[in-house]
Amino acid sequence: ISGNLEQAYALIKEKADIVSTKSVNGNQSLQVKMPHGMDVNHLLKLVINHCDIHGCQELLPGMDDIFIKVVNENKK
Repeated sequence: ISGNLEQAYALIKEKADIVSTKSVNGNQSLQVKMPHGMDVNHLLKLVINHCDIHGCQELLPGMDDIFIKVVNENKK
């Protein structure tokens, strides 16, 4: 993304967690963890009027990630 980054970050933080950020070719790349039930389109609608979005890729958890999460939840 590029543009009004402070406003975009604030809007994203209201609804999701920013896991990481990095600068790529003068733009900011964000990894965002969205709450269960929220889809990527909802997140994009929040920030589209405040910044330019140059790309979006949804990352889904793999079987290993799901297994580890379930094991850790059962330990509690």
